[in-house]
Amino acid sequence: MNKSLLDHILRIRLPITIFIAIASFAVTYFASRAERDGIGYNPDQPILFSHKLHAGDMKIDCQYCHIGVEKSRHAIVPSASTCMNCHTIARKDRPEIQKLTAYYNEGKALPWKRIHKVPDFAYFNHSVHVNRGIDCVNCHGDVNRM
Repeated sequence: MNKSLLDHILRIRLPITIFIAIASFAVTYFASRAERDGIGYNPDQPILFSHKLHAGDMKIDCQYCHIGVEKSRHAIVPSASTCMNCHTIARKDRPEIQKLTAYYNEGKALPWKRIHKVPDFAYFNHSVHVNRGIDCVNCHGDVNRM
């Protein structure tokens, strides 16, 4: 490689490449802050649900509801039947549980709105992380207080 080409790469292209990499990281970091911190994005869901109550106060493990994370790429969003494991007995008289029961009895999927989404260009596998002992809180935040 001749000296002028190497000089050109080091003086012009390398700083531009480093700048673009740092700028991309900064934009991605700050754009995803609300999701990481559990603030900001809070869409209306078909049924009011409290992670603070279920995961926090009652200490139900994430994997009880979000099945498959130890074997699959995805953490499955709970179906009405998963919820009904407890709610056929617990708090059946509550309006939100009655809505849940209606979905279950009609065989309809709960139309939950997505909270966390990995960009299409990224590949993420829950099982690899869960099986290495990485706790859900590391990525999803302190869910038991949300």
